[in-house]
Order: sequence, then structure tokens, then C-alpha cells
Amino acid sequence: MTQSCKLSSSSPSAQLHTQLLSLQLDCEAASNRRLRDARWSKQVTVVTTLFSVGAALASLPMISWQYRKLDRVWRLRHPIRARNYAWAAGVLCCSAVLVQVFQSSPIGHIAAYFKCFDDSAALDDVGMELRLLQVQLERPLGDQQQSMALLEDQCGQLQKRFYQLERIRLA
Repeated sequence: MTQSCKLSSSSPSAQLHTQLLSLQLDCEAASNRRLRDARWSKQVTVVTTLFSVGAALASLPMISWQYRKLDRVWRLRHPIRARNYAWAAGVLCCSAVLVQVFQSSPIGHIAAYFKCFDDSAALDDVGMELRLLQVQLERPLGDQQQSMALLEDQCGQLQKRFYQLERIRLA
């Protein structure tokens, strides 16, 4: 996968064409992985949102029951149980708020969802540029050696961009 774009054989055009095709397929696979990660982030966001809404809804009856004046006698007779209900309602409310704050933070699932789409779009751009290089390789213009050197340079730059997007460090 870490092939160089420098060619040294009898048919450099065929090798470059093969390499461009494999790099294009790698870009497509990486883009599909990013889209799959985006779908996963969306599903996690939906599940955690349902959890926080459920926690908030579960805390509402506890809070209203705690502060109703009809049950004041019961609260005076059972102070420990009343305190435990108040504590449970507070924990449920806090967890609902904290889950929503985390989701909308820069490290949350919503940010990861949009970052996956941005990465996928960048990988698709690299794939399209690789496709344009393949078209240029099939129809060379002018001097064959000069156009091959230019295509090798462009292929190397696109390969570096792809590996930077894939977070692979080049040696």
C-alpha cells in the first residue's frame, strides 16, 4: 500500500496506471469507512439522546412528587427515602444535561459525525483527482517523458494527501 510513484521498468505507463487504480480503490474504501463511521456516530447520537430524554422524563415525576404538599406528612415520616428520591432525581437530571453537553461538544458524537463527512469529501476529492490523472495518462499531450514525470509528481502529491487523510505517516 505504500508504493512510490517513481517508476523504473520498461512500461512505466502501465505501472502508473495500475498504481493510480489501486490508490483510487484505496481512497474509495477509506471514504466508505468514513461514511460507515458517520452512520455509527449518528446511531450513537440517537441512542444517547433517547437516554437523556428518558432520564429527564423519569426525573420529572420524582421532582413533582417531592414538592407536592399532599405528601408532606410522608416526607416528614420517611426523611431518608425522601432524600434518596431527591438524590435520584438530581442524578437523572444531571446525567441528561451532561449527555447533551457532551454530544454537542467538539469531541462529541455530533462533531465526529460531521468530521467523518468532511474526511469522506476530502477522500472523494483525492479519488476524483486520481481519476483525472488516469484520463491524462491515457491521452498524453506533447513530450511523453515530460508528461510522465509530471504525472508521477502529481501522483506522489495525491498519495501524500491520501496518507495524510488516512493519518499514516510517511517515512
